[in-house]
Amino acid sequence: MKGAIFDASALVKLVHAEPGTPAAVTAFGECSSQPMAPDWALLECAQALWRKTRAGDLTAEQALRRHEALETIGLNLIESAVHGGTALSLALALRHPVYDCAYVALALAEDAALVTADARQREVAEAAGVDVVWIDSSR
Repeated sequence: MKGAIFDASALVKLVHAEPGTPAAVTAFGECSSQPMAPDWALLECAQALWRKTRAGDLTAEQALRRHEALETIGLNLIESAVHGGTALSLALALRHPVYDCAYVALALAEDAALVTADARQREVAEAAGVDVVWIDSSR
């Protein structure tokens, strides 16, 4: 696979075993260049891990360890503010939140695929002409 942008739905699967984890790990390993994400993606992952603690799926200590693991997996965090205009244009055209469209804007700018386990994110990326690596969370 060429370069790849990982969204939070895929990144969390790299550090927390759940449906789709094997596919996310495979996608991460198959990147021909360093895997990428917007600079704020780890904050979005922290939110997802927090939700898992609220649901009783993780202890606070487990959530913290998983977040620390994300910080050390070799992810290239790309400044996202420079793609804000493109993200807004996509959001307006596709009627989807700007923060999700920021992943798509980064994939367009980097000529990279988007790795996601979010079905709506997949639709938006495909509508924008971005190649998608789909992480099927039903398995």
